[in-house]
Amino acid sequence: MKNLRARTNLQGSSGHGTGTLSSLIAVAIVVLIIVSLNWAQAVVIPVALAMLLTFLLSPVVGALERLALGRIVSVILVVVLTFSLLGGIGWIVSRQFGSLAKLTSCRNTRLTSGKKYPTCAGRVREAPWRKFRRPLRK
Repeated sequence: MKNLRARTNLQGSSGHGTGTLSSLIAVAIVVLIIVSLNWAQAVVIPVALAMLLTFLLSPVVGALERLALGRIVSVILVVVLTFSLLGGIGWIVSRQFGSLAKLTSCRNTRLTSGKKYPTCAGRVREAPWRKFRRPLRK
């Protein structure tokens, strides 16, 4: 019984022996993993996106293969269609941001010019109520 008590009391009198060391090692491992992922971010993100696209598009390639197209033709067709779709979406979004920038610059011109309805992007803005008064002047 005395030996058993001596074996269980190897941690010392405080009771915090190897538990603290293992928790410090675990924290160090987590910090090391986070730092290494942050360092490898330039490689990991494109690989993760490629894997995501692979999982999303493999059923489409399989369906095209079942329609008697070859594997290579199916993959090329799906890749071309996917990048065309992504390019089209990017083009639309960039045009929307361009329109937003034009509206913002027009608003800034209006605020800084001191005029009520200044020229914005080459055209004169009318007062909003004149649109409604025109049909009455016939």
